Amino acid sequence: MYLITVKTKQSIVDTLCLHHCLLAVKAEMDQLCDGLRTSWVLEAIKQNPHLFARFFLSNAKEQLTSEYIKNLFHQKVFAEKGSTQREREEQTYMFFWTS
Repeated sequence: MYLITVKTKQSIVDTLCLHHCLLAVKAEMDQLCDGLRTSWVLEAIKQNPHLFARFFLSNAKEQLTSEYIKNLFHQKVFAEKGSTQREREEQTYMFFWTS
């Protein structure tokens, strides 16, 4: 039997918070990252976190709109023009924006 004391209370609270906020949704977060990675969006997020902050932060000051999302990909987040990587990125982009 485990006794909760004043000395162990904070440790228990910290563990419960860690589980509730992170570990309980780890599988879903991993799946989200895998999906973002397949379309190179994860790399764009890592390279430009300030541009994507409003997707993930609830206290973002501006409203998230489809126009904002489209404009993200008109900036320099694509590979060099003429490269095979760029061609694949543009194909992915066109799949989402012409559907």
